[in-house]
Order: sequence, then C-alpha cells, then structure tokens
Amino acid sequence: MVDLGTLGGTRSFAVGINSFGQVIGTSDIVGDKVQHSFLYSDGRMLDLTALFPNLTNFIAAGINDAMRIIGSAVTPGGLERGLIVSAVPEPDGGLLALAGLAALGVGTQMRRARRPSKRTI
Repeated sequence: MVDLGTLGGTRSFAVGINSFGQVIGTSDIVGDKVQHSFLYSDGRMLDLTALFPNLTNFIAAGINDAMRIIGSAVTPGGLERGLIVSAVPEPDGGLLALAGLAALGVGTQMRRARRPSKRTI
C-alpha cells in the first residue's frame, strides 16, 4: 500500500490504476471545499484539472497502459461530455537542436544559391 498524498487538502481517493502503477483519482485541494482529479506517477501527484482551464468539473475515471485517461467534464456551454485524454510526449531536446541546425544549414545554402556571381569577363 502506498500513501499517495493529496493536492493540499485532507483526503484523496484512487479510482483507477494501470500496469505501470500510474493512478487516477480525486483529491481535496486546500480548504477541502473542492476536489480535483489527479494523476499519480513516479511518486508525484499532478493536478489534472489545471490542464483543462476551459472545462469545469473534470472527473477522471480510469487510465490504461497507453496512458489514455477517460473521464468527463462540463464544457463552457454547460454540456457534460465524456473525454479521452492522451498524453503527448515532449520532443527530445537533442533532436530539436539537430533539426534547428539542419534548418540553418538549408537556409544558408538557399541564400548562397540566390546571390549573383561576381565573375568578370
């Protein structure tokens, strides 16, 4: 058994877990007047409600091994909708740097190709 902690309140409740030990649930926030959904992974609790500022009453109900989270929320128009949230991995910084250098190299070659030659006859 693992104490997951809370998002600042006094209680939290786990509602789903995947085979990697990632847990979905709800937790009281400071003041214990509101609960937010959370993802617990690698010893840290992430407030999922903060990821969806345009939705209210986001409730996470489960998580699978592809880290897809199912739940529901209320839209700005007041409609309750089911959700499937997929994690998007951050690109590797090294790959981004390599892509940036490649773009600079291509840009330099294109500028050189456009310059008129300075040949004298």
